[in-house]
Amino acid sequence: MSESTQLSASEKQAQLMEQLNEMVECSQQLLHHYVQQMQGESFSIPDRGVVAKAFMQLAERMLTEPDKIAQAQSGYMQGMLSLYQSVAKRMQGEDVVPVVEPEPGDKRFKDDIWRENPYFDFLKQSYLLASQSILDTVRGIESLDPKTAEKVDFYTRQYIEALAPTNFAISNPQVIKATLDSGGENLRKGFAQMLQDLERGKGELRIKMTDLDAFELGKNIAVTPGKVVFQTPLMQLLQYSP
Repeated sequence: MSESTQLSASEKQAQLMEQLNEMVECSQQLLHHYVQQMQGESFSIPDRGVVAKAFMQLAERMLTEPDKIAQAQSGYMQGMLSLYQSVAKRMQGEDVVPVVEPEPGDKRFKDDIWRENPYFDFLKQSYLLASQSILDTVRGIESLDPKTAEKVDFYTRQYIEALAPTNFAISNPQVIKATLDSGGENLRKGFAQMLQDLERGKGELRIKMTDLDAFELGKNIAVTPGKVVFQTPLMQLLQYSP
């Protein structure tokens, strides 16, 4: 290995460590904003009592329908067994058909690496199998009243989607690649933008949808006097002075 290559690798390592140190500082500021928000009068979270009650009713109904739980668990174990067999065949160089595929329109796993890389393909399929098993379990309890079943389904889907491997830097191949290519700059920028959003919302996360500094009166924002001459619930017609 040449000296220039070693120097390049050393520089990249130093850059990554610098970015990580900055992210630690940003994390401390994020925690400070979060604590302040929790102590503020505007802090609110979904009613945990409502959520707990819905899942307590689900647990009670599960006790009366054990066959539905056994059926869902059996389906999950069969799916995982098929996945392990598929992985073994793939390691031997055989062509295999996916055991489970993302739903149409699910863009989380659209990158080719989720299919081409054996590790990430296994991670994706094992997540999808577990997700479907959980949903099959809660949706299979037919004795729940419709409103409770709707609440359980909603919060279960939120839980499942939050645990998707695409949501974590260490299990998202696109984030890993971007981190290596940029020396951690992508993570630093992300933390910095989150911090700015928290500062803008005074502790509440308010994601900026546009560049607030991109517009200037008289330059790219019109300042001509005008008035509304006609309006409906859907639109306003403006007349500007000549």
